Amino acid sequence: MLHRNIRVLLSSAFVVSLSVGVSYPYLSEYVYSITGSSIIAGIIPFTVSIIGIPLLAVGGYLADAFGRRRIICFGTMLLGFSQLLYSIANDPYWLFAAAFIEGLSYIYFPAFTALMMDSSRKHQFVEVFTLDVIVSHTPYMVSPILGGFLRDLYGVSGLKVGFMLCGIIVLAIALVRLFSLSETMNTTGDIKDLASSILKIGESLNALNPTIRRLIILRVFLECWLSMLFYFTVLYATRHVRIVSFTEWGLISALSSAFYILTYPIAKIVKNLKPVRTYVFMLLLESLASILITQNMKYTLLASMVLLNICGALTYAIERAIVAEFTVQSMRGRVESLMNISFYLGSALGYITGGYLYNYNPQYIFLTAAIFLAVGSILINTLLKHLKPIK
Repeated sequence: MLHRNIRVLLSSAFVVSLSVGVSYPYLSEYVYSITGSSIIAGIIPFTVSIIGIPLLAVGGYLADAFGRRRIICFGTMLLGFSQLLYSIANDPYWLFAAAFIEGLSYIYFPAFTALMMDSSRKHQFVEVFTLDVIVSHTPYMVSPILGGFLRDLYGVSGLKVGFMLCGIIVLAIALVRLFSLSETMNTTGDIKDLASSILKIGESLNALNPTIRRLIILRVFLECWLSMLFYFTVLYATRHVRIVSFTEWGLISALSSAFYILTYPIAKIVKNLKPVRTYVFMLLLESLASILITQNMKYTLLASMVLLNICGALTYAIERAIVAEFTVQSMRGRVESLMNISFYLGSALGYITGGYLYNYNPQYIFLTAAIFLAVGSILINTLLKHLKPIK
């Protein structure tokens, strides 16, 4: 039986994803339509990540010093406000303002994952975090179709409506989380202790298990190429090669998201295998998926999205299980903030790199990603080969 906190977090994450999934998957298209620039389309999410990275560090320390619940509710509210700002944006300045607020919302991500860890038993880690990915992404079986339909029918105004509805729903979810979650940390909440802890980030890094330090470095490298790949595929498929309409892209997103359901039974199998073997295999499949996109056919585009979704869900679950296994409870918030920092630092590099690559030659995005994901599989096999199955 899952803890009440996990049920609340998973169910609310489902609703948040359902609302975010209408317009946000088309953010690159939305920015490109408003500004006419693929470079700005890359700079907007780059801004989100760069603003969010220091907030992830602060959020991790806040989660450990003051508890998980309040920071989760506050960050969820910021996310809702950012979506409202996107909905009224008509120029780059409003887009950057929305990106800034969205970056601030990252403060709650470490607390969210730390509360999941605190509320799970050790043998549940892989399954719980696989469920987290499933409930966060299965709404994409429905909502991107609506977003694509709105874009085709009403243009940019249709996406604005999606952002507006998302903002309202996410603000409501913030209240639900405030009154439904229970705290798992007994903390003094002393601001002096918090300030002292933040000043000792270097000491926290030294205290990390070597496996976690390697994983953090690897995630920066890998996420650079994956974020670039995910973010610009919609522009490539709908504008550059024009193999799908926006509604068809939404349908592909929906169909590929349906395969997230398969990751749960797969996770029950792979948790008994060496994590590194599964991780390496997933990266090689993601490299293949990148190549499939360049074939410029609808069915290969669908196949690539299916592979990327399944592989991404399983690698996420493996990484979180490794963190939970090698980190004591009192440091999970801080370690999770470092994991998130590595993710968003890599994403920021990927967005800005992808914007320039797309401007030069869109296909270079997918060829570059395929090469470096294959290289990443070699690095994973070298640096994490000592890991044993996590049971």
